[in-house]
Amino acid sequence: MRHIFSLKKTALLGTALLAATASQVSHAQDATINITGQISASTCIVAFTDPTTGAASTSKTINFGLGTINGTTASAGVLGSTFGTAQSATFSVKDSTGTTTCTLGTGNTAWDLSLGLGSSQITTVAGNTVLTNSVATTNGGTNAAVILKGVRNPNGVAGTPATLSLVGGGTNYVSGSSSPAAAVADTLTLTAQFVKTSATGTAPSNGVFNQTIPVTLAYK
Repeated sequence: MRHIFSLKKTALLGTALLAATASQVSHAQDATINITGQISASTCIVAFTDPTTGAASTSKTINFGLGTINGTTASAGVLGSTFGTAQSATFSVKDSTGTTTCTLGTGNTAWDLSLGLGSSQITTVAGNTVLTNSVATTNGGTNAAVILKGVRNPNGVAGTPATLSLVGGGTNYVSGSSSPAAAVADTLTLTAQFVKTSATGTAPSNGVFNQTIPVTLAYK
């Protein structure tokens, strides 16, 4: 039997793309993922490594800042190519102290993080489903998108992240599996990076990128 416990997480992936002109002023907006909630059927809390510092934390805020990028540097890239620096966070489940392996709860053998996305939050670019920008270009948003990759790391040994096949209105596990797949000693890594939605020779448009991702901690 599958048990899902609500763990609210808000992801705000923020950045600004700069034109190569001395007169333009742009403001970069760092990203945050806010995690709040309580798991009542087990002793687990979610711990993670901060994408910016690499430090372990059980804080409820994760900074996923994709930085301020000169869009012209991505001009040569083909449609669907990534640009900028990828940012990653690695998640694990711990006991209430945040230091010791927890108990998943009676009958549970695996856990995962599920990204709950609506159909308006994703689009297909060069065969991959990616995050769209919630800020319209007419309101100062960039036309760049963000690609998400995920991986399960058995016993904490780093695996190779793979592009997540995002489904609007469906269940999108960070492990990339169709159901919760991480054992209690495993970790999960989520990676975000800019991706081009424009053709070769065309730079991404200047502007900010924002998107919100609701997340659920799931057991089976």
